Amino acid sequence: MSRSTPIHLPKVGAHLELSLPSEHVFQLVLNRPAQLNTMTDALEADLCLALAFFDSHPSLRVAIIAGRGKAFCAGQDLKDWLANQDQSAQATVVRSPEGIPLEPLANVAHKIDKLKAGGFGALSCRRSFKPIIAAVDGICMGGGTEIILNCDLVVASTRSVFALPEAARGVVASQGGIARLARICGHQRAAEMLLLCEPISAEQAFSSFHFINRLLPLPPASSKSPASNTSNSKETMSWEAGEAAILQLALDLARKIASQSPDAVQLTKANLVAARGSTPSANDSNVDDSEEKLSCHMDEFEEGDVDQLAARLYRSRRSRALYAGENIQEGLKAFKEKRSPAWRDVPLIDAGSMPPGWKRAKTTPDSKL
Repeated sequence: MSRSTPIHLPKVGAHLELSLPSEHVFQLVLNRPAQLNTMTDALEADLCLALAFFDSHPSLRVAIIAGRGKAFCAGQDLKDWLANQDQSAQATVVRSPEGIPLEPLANVAHKIDKLKAGGFGALSCRRSFKPIIAAVDGICMGGGTEIILNCDLVVASTRSVFALPEAARGVVASQGGIARLARICGHQRAAEMLLLCEPISAEQAFSSFHFINRLLPLPPASSKSPASNTSNSKETMSWEAGEAAILQLALDLARKIASQSPDAVQLTKANLVAARGSTPSANDSNVDDSEEKLSCHMDEFEEGDVDQLAARLYRSRRSRALYAGENIQEGLKAFKEKRSPAWRDVPLIDAGSMPPGWKRAKTTPDSKL
């Protein structure tokens, strides 16, 4: 049995349900079904709170994100967005030398700060070192699609639909989705989705666009109770039953990940994030350049070399902690003794790289973030 730290969930609004469906697994369910789980400022703030808790709690190893009802997330709640706009700020523009109206740089800085804090829903640009699984049954559009493009695994039902229709509304998929989609499926496929603004099926997302890991066959949805559909020739399934099925599939994967060495999983995820292009900078607080011999060894690799990335990760505190830690010894010993390993929780290592507003999770019974 693993040795774990007690978990006391943070307090959030009714628009977000937090739970612990299995040991080491943290589940977040968007709970605005009547609004198709569209994002509000308040929901985004609670997601930021909950995800900071997940990132910092040593006993939480995997997260699942899902949506209640017939949508995962249909993007931004435009009514909420308009209600929260600063009209004076919107009216203020600057002009280029040619007289073209431009958004003030102060507004741009605010948007960049949001990206650094995790992007849309605190998820679309998040650089967590812990795996996050998206479970989709139904509508996933706009910011919702940008969220899943930044998740590590995505499971979806066959009755799900995906879209990035921002250009049809006069806006842009600006929360990290454009670059991530292009890297996942290539320029032409990404252009098809982003420029045509047409929805794609779950089957297309799985086989052609390649941002779904597991596809769960489900019959069409029905708002009626199962008993009332027994006479129909065509099988249907309620949204409630579909949600349970897709969450179970996600939970099966989460349990599998949670059974691996937590520090090995986190170091692997750090490598994946770096390989995707989010390479740590030379002054990254988690990379130790203090010893001259390490710097000399690094000079053997050219900038951008894939092996330079491997060497940089070797020098990270996370990697050095793994090789000096208990879990690597436990894993090797358990393999030799032909038994299941008893992993220890991993202490927080990367506090210096957490997004703005991050706080370490408390583990006392009255814990509140």
